[in-house]
Amino acid sequence: IEIPFEQERYPEIPLLFDDIDALKKFKIGNAEIGLGAASSLISTLNKEHNLDTVKYKDIVYNEVNNSYYVYLFFKKVILELKPDRVYLFNGRFSTILPAINVCEELNIMYYTHERGGSLNKYWIGKQTFPHSIDYISIEVEKLWNNAREDERLRIGEQFFIDRRNRVEHSWYSYTKKQKFNMLPLKFDSTIKNIGFYNSTIEEVAAIRGWHGITIYKNEITAFNEIFKSFIDDKNIHFRSEEHTSELQS
Repeated sequence: IEIPFEQERYPEIPLLFDDIDALKKFKIGNAEIGLGAASSLISTLNKEHNLDTVKYKDIVYNEVNNSYYVYLFFKKVILELKPDRVYLFNGRFSTILPAINVCEELNIMYYTHERGGSLNKYWIGKQTFPHSIDYISIEVEKLWNNAREDERLRIGEQFFIDRRNRVEHSWYSYTKKQKFNMLPLKFDSTIKNIGFYNSTIEEVAAIRGWHGITIYKNEITAFNEIFKSFIDDKNIHFRSEEHTSELQS
């Protein structure tokens, strides 16, 4: 496959997007190039889910332009090769989502793959991607219902026991360097301490199917609303898990 060195600049793509929402909504035909570009840029530019598209207008333009190039070039390749199926990584990024758009447009079977929940496992999804709420909800229900009740409880319990005992099953261990029988500085055991174990907003900030389904706009908004509810309660203390920093209520 010959990939041209000179890349076109497409007149259909605006030089400036007013905000991140405008970028996410931008499409050319079937190509969701704005959504894919937003997902990639949010991850690369300091994981900022409210990305300033005006400040980074040149970077944003190039990302969208490149994404549309991927769409057109991948479509050309697919039409020439006529594959039975296509395998793609993850599915949310600016260089991958356009390929999914092509597969859907041309009725080509596609699969996305991701690392699994442990080092020796991988995940693969047919005609979907790992961030799809609809697909994962069905998969969770299916696995739960197909397992014996005693096995479900045993496996679930062992998951937490292993992490407490620093058994490494995946890529990161959040307890490996902790000292046993130690608590964070200024830990007050006379009050109720609540820890937050959240994910990163950037993972789902620009994903199909996530807009408008959550109770709060994002995790930061959710945290702030919770903290406001307990602002006068001095018997409750909030902590984040990542740096054991004190999140004041």
